[in-house]
Amino acid sequence: RHSLTAADVPVEALITSLLWEAPLPPPGHIVVRIGIGGEHMAFERPAPARELPETSLPLGALLDALQPPQLLTLFTATLLEHKVLLVSSRLSQLTAAAETFLA
Repeated sequence: RHSLTAADVPVEALITSLLWEAPLPPPGHIVVRIGIGGEHMAFERPAPARELPETSLPLGALLDALQPPQLLTLFTATLLEHKVLLVSSRLSQLTAAAETFLA
């Protein structure tokens, strides 16, 4: 026995069962319920969105403020979860650009 738990079924076996044997429900309103170690768990996936959400934020402010190489650098830094500091002499333009990028 290679488990650190004192239970009849090792926790590793429960995790393996959850990851490899529990079916993944199709997108929609179907719910798959399984019982593990006396606990019941429900798995469900939301229905796929048919459209992208609309935003009323001005995308032009961000595009006007940055050149394409700067925009790519900002986008890359955000995807890599780096800290980003936005600086501008015009507060209104900075706020609009930051809100657009966060959307």
